[in-house]
Amino acid sequence: LSMPIPDSYLSVCFAVTCVLLFNAFQADAPDSRRRICLLAAAAFVFLGTMTKGVVALVLPAAIVFLWLLWERRLKSLWKLDLFAAALLFLALIIPVTWLLEKHNPGFTRYFFVDEHLSRFTGNRQEQAHPEPPWFFLKVLPLLLAPWTLFLFRTVRTMAAKQVLKTDAVSRFLLVWTLVVIGFFSASTGKLMSYIMPALLPL
Repeated sequence: LSMPIPDSYLSVCFAVTCVLLFNAFQADAPDSRRRICLLAAAAFVFLGTMTKGVVALVLPAAIVFLWLLWERRLKSLWKLDLFAAALLFLALIIPVTWLLEKHNPGFTRYFFVDEHLSRFTGNRQEQAHPEPPWFFLKVLPLLLAPWTLFLFRTVRTMAAKQVLKTDAVSRFLLVWTLVVIGFFSASTGKLMSYIMPALLPL
């Protein structure tokens, strides 16, 4: 018996989205690059959402918001290009969701409410995989292998060289990691595959 595990596909869409958003909101990003990156990110958010759900939208948005807050450049968010990207996302997801609901009545509630909101809060009738908040910290060394061997040395080197004070990429990757692991640690149900989007930045 086999079953599809969409977390790997989500991880690809998630990673591409985050890279595009980072390039869009770099301090020296020209308008043309920001516009292209944001529109492309909207398309990958759509693909990620249809693959695994609204985490493909909520988490990258949280990552960019917190990173720009750290960079003290939160005003960079208020651009017409971001509004255009949001419109593109809606133009993609609304008709697809409507078609799915039309041919599979109850899809919208099952996919967006039961499989996401209810699972996260623990209000689903059949709540699976209950784990403590520190569950992912326990399995992370296994998921990162063999790079786990270098993790502690990397942290020590970054601290000694004060990398987070000088390197925007490292700050972005740290926020990316903490948002993903923190979000799913707060969820009632947990599986190791949930934090796959955090493995690449680590």
